[in-house]
Amino acid sequence: MGSMIPILQVVGFKKSGKTTVLEHLVDHCQQKGYRVGVIKHHGHGGRPDTIESDQTDTGRLRSQGAYATAVEGEGTLIIHVDSEETILLDQIITLYQQLPIDIIFIEGYKSNHYPKVVVAENERDYKELKDNCSHIIASIIRFDPKDSLSTSFSIEDPKGYCEFIMARILDRS
Repeated sequence: MGSMIPILQVVGFKKSGKTTVLEHLVDHCQQKGYRVGVIKHHGHGGRPDTIESDQTDTGRLRSQGAYATAVEGEGTLIIHVDSEETILLDQIITLYQQLPIDIIFIEGYKSNHYPKVVVAENERDYKELKDNCSHIIASIIRFDPKDSLSTSFSIEDPKGYCEFIMARILDRS
């Protein structure tokens, strides 16, 4: 592919609606024929749940110390990396750029520098996100904001925010 894949971050606090917004964005893109890659930050502490049992061949190889394993079958690829260090977002993006993806959505990673949509449940969360995040292109909210520095959409208006975001990110829609 290349390094010009459009990237959008969807950021907010736990239970704010980030995944719901991403579901609408992925569906919108899929209906328009775009291939979407999604990266989710596991910000709840600890390691994410492992998909695969240690009883499978790749699980057995992982338990013997393989740093990375991949298993592919009928078009499904599962990659597992077991690192002592945090794997950086830019490293994951580099991996995604090798795939036939048209757009990358990122859930979380608030401090990174990609265009962002802020999802907030209340004014306090919105203000904190607005004050601490850069590159905000829109906000998707469950309240009427007193102070909005970006284009705001109701979380109940997926068609509106999907069309706006796609026009901004892809420069077409």
